[in-house]
Amino acid sequence: EYEAADYLIKHKGLQLIALHNEMKMQLNAMFGINNSIVVRNGINLERFRDNSETKEKIRKSIGIAECAFVVGHIGRFFEPKNHDFLIEVFNLVQEHRKSAFLLLIGAGPLKSKIKEKINSLNLNNKVMILSHRTDIPRLLKAMDVFVFPSKYEGFPISLVEAQAAGLRCIVSDKINTESFLCDDVIPLSIDESPSTWCNVILDETIKGKSYGHLNDYDMNRIIKRLENIYCGEADD
Repeated sequence: EYEAADYLIKHKGLQLIALHNEMKMQLNAMFGINNSIVVRNGINLERFRDNSETKEKIRKSIGIAECAFVVGHIGRFFEPKNHDFLIEVFNLVQEHRKSAFLLLIGAGPLKSKIKEKINSLNLNNKVMILSHRTDIPRLLKAMDVFVFPSKYEGFPISLVEAQAAGLRCIVSDKINTESFLCDDVIPLSIDESPSTWCNVILDETIKGKSYGHLNDYDMNRIIKRLENIYCGEADD
């Protein structure tokens, strides 16, 4: 595969496209070139700005109390997503705020293990797991804060979606800062204690730093960019 791509680059003008700058640098280094371009994963921003259904109505439809303080997470149940740490953090959050509720969206091999941990901490009535959902923009609107303590990530589109939904996002500092698109994204080391994470989650005055713009992920803009690339008008 490498040989085929290398031949097409050198002899047929193949244009390499990366999803973010780190990937761009990796492609350039891999093939000894300097002209890879970045075209981001586009999302339909309008789906996240749709106000036709209230937060209270969404919560009622999935069985969450209207008055709850909803901590949310989206991701597969496997080791890099660090659900085990997330449960420890949430356990402290619900001790400080009695209305706290954890909404986990995803499936995966460690789901049963995480459910056992939830049970061992007597959190069954405060945690909901939803799998195989196609209404992510709607479910994000049911949350108050998005928590994402991954051990490592490529480029998490779910974090971009959470920002599009207007959520405060408390995230691992292992995550590519290109995905920090507003000052409501606050990075923390996963080496910090669950107590530190809990305090930041509950302190809404803490702000982060943005490194990009949400509109850069607007699907309509991405489609237009791809059209320009296919017409030979690409630039980066």
